Amino acid sequence: ILSLSLTPSTVYTDDDLNAVVTSSDADGDGYTITFDWDVSGTTVTTIVPSLSGDYFEKGDTISVTATPNDGTDDGVAVSAGTVSVANSTPEGLSVLIDEERPVEGVTDLLCEVDTDATDADGDAVTYSVSWTVDGTAWTTTSTTVHAGDTIAGSDTSEGETWACTMTPNDG
Repeated sequence: ILSLSLTPSTVYTDDDLNAVVTSSDADGDGYTITFDWDVSGTTVTTIVPSLSGDYFEKGDTISVTATPNDGTDDGVAVSAGTVSVANSTPEGLSVLIDEERPVEGVTDLLCEVDTDATDADGDAVTYSVSWTVDGTAWTTTSTTVHAGDTIAGSDTSEGETWACTMTPNDG
């Protein structure tokens, strides 16, 4: 083994971790390489230079040792540095404003979840809500389901453009 490194340098629970290896055999023999992955103290042995996210989760530390074999002898094993599995951010959230045809000054506007965000790490997801009216931040809100998700109908006027932004957070 001439060199061994891990990629990507930041890995998440739904990624594959790859061992990038440069190797040769002085005799020109064919050879295989065995990869011993250490995942927070548990060894996973493969003959392919990648490890699926099925084997690790957020917070795990992973290193790899590669050992070449030319069919007769093992070569010198080489180890690559450690990477830590990072927190995956929640994704897949879609929102809508509940009232399609609000009546100015009367109909409350509710920013609600259309499709929940998911978190690859299995963390609980919470939401924060912000509003704009005609491109300007609006902070006078109330709560129906999520903090700040409702604009009182009495705060609306004809011709305004309201937009809500809901941000998922996994803590």
